[in-house]
Order: sequence, then C-alpha cells, then structure tokens
Amino acid sequence: MSKKISIAAAVVVIVLVGIIFAVNKQKLATPPERKTITIADTRAISTALLPIAVEKSFFDKYGLDVKLLPVQTGDEALKAVVGKSADIALAAVTPYAFLAIDKPEMKIFVTVAESHDDQIIARKDKGISKPSDLKGKKVGYAKTTVSELGLEKFLETNGLKKEDVQWVNLKPLAMPAALLSGDIDAYSAWEPHLSNGIKMLGDKAIIFDEPKDTYTWQMNLIADESYIKDNKDILEKLVKALIETEKFVSDNKETSVVITANHVNIPVDTLNNIWSKFEFKINLRNDLTNIIKENLLWANDRRETKSDKLPDATNLIDKSIYEYTKSY
Repeated sequence: MSKKISIAAAVVVIVLVGIIFAVNKQKLATPPERKTITIADTRAISTALLPIAVEKSFFDKYGLDVKLLPVQTGDEALKAVVGKSADIALAAVTPYAFLAIDKPEMKIFVTVAESHDDQIIARKDKGISKPSDLKGKKVGYAKTTVSELGLEKFLETNGLKKEDVQWVNLKPLAMPAALLSGDIDAYSAWEPHLSNGIKMLGDKAIIFDEPKDTYTWQMNLIADESYIKDNKDILEKLVKALIETEKFVSDNKETSVVITANHVNIPVDTLNNIWSKFEFKINLRNDLTNIIKENLLWANDRRETKSDKLPDATNLIDKSIYEYTKSY
C-alpha cells in the first residue's frame, strides 16, 4: 500500500514539475511587452542620436519601440505632440518658446545635442560676397524657428537692420530650390539644408560660416507634463538608451556618420566634413533657463497678440528624468 502511495506521490511531483517547466518555458518564449514611443523628428543632423539608437538597437535593449515621425521644423514637431500624433517632440528652444507662452505644461526634459550650424547661404552671382551685400536682397527663413532668430542675430552682428533685407517665409525643404530658381537670394537655415543648397548651386553659393555669423542652438526632447509624469520609467529607459548611444557615437564616428547621412539624405562625405559642427551629448545646460527666458521675450515680441505675463522659465524644465539617469 505504502509503495502505491509513494508511486502516486512521485507521479504527482513529476506532473507538477512538468507543469512548472511548461509555464516557465511559455514565459521565456513570450517576449516582454514593448512600449511604443512616437517622436516627431525634424530630420536635422542634431537629432542623430535618435536614428542611430534605432539602427543599433539601443532602444530594443530597454524594451522600447521608438518610431520617428518625420516633420520639417521644431514648430511642426511640437504641434504633432499637441495634436496627439506624437508623444515627444525634437525641437530647439526657439519654436518651443512660442508654444510655451500659451502651453507651459509642455516641458523640456533633456537636451540631445548642441548645434553650431544655423548659418546664411547666398548666391555669389547675385553680387553677394560679404554680409553687407545682403542689403536689399530677398532672404528666406522659417518663421518661429532658429532660422528666424539666427537671421536676426546675423544681421545685427554685421551692422544690418531687419528692414535692410526682404524676409521670405519658407519651409526649410523648399529653400535650396528657391535659391536655385532665383526666388530668393539667400536663406538662413540649419543642416542638412545648407549642404543641400551647396549641392544644387555648387560654386555659385557662399556660406557665411565664421563663428560670429553662426547661431548656436540646442536640440531638446519635449513632452507634456502629464505624459512625463505617467511614463517616468519609460522615459528613464529612453534617456539611458540615448546615453549609451552617445558613447557609441563618440567611439564610432564613421558608422554614426553613415547612419545619420542616410537618415537626413545627404552624401556621407558631405556630412563627414561638417560633423564637427555638432556636439552629441545628453545633458541639461546650467544656463538653459536663461536661454529659454531670452527666447520667451523674443518670441513674445513677435506674436500678433503679446502676452502680459510670460511663464517662469525655471518651471519649463523637468529635470527629474535627467537627474535620475545622469549618473548612469
């Protein structure tokens, strides 16, 4: 009798072990649920960490399915977030300032790059060989972007007034063709739009690329404060993946240039020659509050209806994600 009980018990144990093994095997066979994040991407070179992270599977490591939604400007990227077609925007402080005046709930939570690349390209065959030659010329710019602010600073630096040139508002992708056709004589833009202009015009083009003629700006990740609050663990993983990507870019320039060139659609050799214009680093600058404050004042002066009270620039930065990950 006892022998039969022992056999029965053994059978039960074997069955239980089999069930546990089968359940664990099923768990192992089922991959963890991936979190999808849609990021509105301007396809600027300064966004390079994102497509590189996608290509080299840094996001996959953290269970993230990052989708990059193509847009032309930071303004469009921010509107995509407000319109719920994207979760996060890649944008400079300048377009963000225009939005933040009315929507201070939108927050910068990390900077992904610093760009020394907003410059002026012009046609030499239109008699333009130095900045002062722009007087009376038609200059393209993209409203509410670093293109507009950069052009203003360029004119001021070179002793020109806003009214000294004819301002022509254009989408960045349309600028090279407009310069080629003669609809404009010059334009203010960031890369790859400058390089695309050089590609179209060749020796007829000139870029004013002296440091004093270059506007430096930051590319940031921006989201609604409710999204940040509800997805802190996801965003921490996102930033950790980008920190790993930053190191990859530092150690693997050649591969990084190839991936980025394919993403923004310019020749690898061209990008290799201008790669030094960009600093790919996950950070939040100590003076970012001052940069935001300056842009808020500038943006408010250019609004059709000026705001009587601007948001506190300090409150427009959510440091929680970066503070958690910066020692990673």
